[in-house]
Amino acid sequence: MAEKWIKWRMSEATFIETDNINEFDKLEPFIKWAENNVKRFLFSEVCCYSQKLWTGGKTDWGYEDFQGRIIISDLKSREAVYFSDFVQSG
Repeated sequence: MAEKWIKWRMSEATFIETDNINEFDKLEPFIKWAENNVKRFLFSEVCCYSQKLWTGGKTDWGYEDFQGRIIISDLKSREAVYFSDFVQSG
């Protein structure tokens, strides 16, 4: 759901195609946070890698904040946050 909403915001379309009008209700806290913290979304669901370190993975999304910083982020839908979540973004 978050990927679909972010890609809609990146497209600057005036409406979003959905079969279920309540599809984004669970995203309400994220949407409110994004309105206050995200200047613009840069990408969603892209592969990243380091040839030097031989590591890679996929990140949920990236954005530019209102201070001009570029942030790579991962959205978790569970209650708890684990150390591995921070390592994943690193």
